[in-house]
Amino acid sequence: MTTIAPPPSPRQRRLLEALARGPVSREDADRIAPASNGPHHIGTPRRGYRPTAADRRRIALILSTIGEEGAA
Repeated sequence: MTTIAPPPSPRQRRLLEALARGPVSREDADRIAPASNGPHHIGTPRRGYRPTAADRRRIALILSTIGEEGAA
């Protein structure tokens, strides 16, 4: 059985879009979100916010499934 994740929040979407372009520092994540807990919203602190090529493909897939109603 496949579990469908809920769509990302506006903060998560902004961070996903930034991560799709490349590495994001903690300070940048806080500014992009905007939030003081960027790592929580990224959810991948163990990788130091450096998405692999596979991560970027997955991010692109997630973002492509979100309609304009998810935009903030």
